Amino acid sequence: MELSALFSSKPNNFSCACLEKCSKNNACKTMKVLASHSADLLSTFADYFLESSPEKRSHLKDALRCLAQLSSSTSIRELFVSLVKKFNLDDTTRDPENLECQTDEMDGKDEKSTDAAEGLNDKRSVLFELISTLAEAADEDLLDIFFGFIKSYLLVFLLISVFVASKAQL
Repeated sequence: MELSALFSSKPNNFSCACLEKCSKNNACKTMKVLASHSADLLSTFADYFLESSPEKRSHLKDALRCLAQLSSSTSIRELFVSLVKKFNLDDTTRDPENLECQTDEMDGKDEKSTDAAEGLNDKRSVLFELISTLAEAADEDLLDIFFGFIKSYLLVFLLISVFVASKAQL
């Protein structure tokens, strides 16, 4: 079905009474209203996305992608930064020396700390999934923020892997 069929006064191949009354002017007004509330809707859908099971998340991705296209990059950036802070993952500005110090401290971690780290990794993974959904609508600055977040996680993961491997050899 062509998109233009949705905006004509009598769409072809539709039997929905509501769509038959939809004109191009009404559709444009509806899109403007949707765009004006897209940041709030994006935030609401993102919250639901983050709390949903993986099966439900796959269905929400299209809606999030569409809302992101209607939202400004500034709105998406604010949403992403707030989610990073909400999950206490706002440590993306770490430098390699600081990361090495943290791997040295891991020797004393107990099981509760490991469980907490796994919880953070789960949250981080869901944020990665959200990033992949929002990246299409992101401007260059926002893509840099996304890349920095992913890069910092990969550095942490690499250093922890090296640390664990070196401890295993002892």
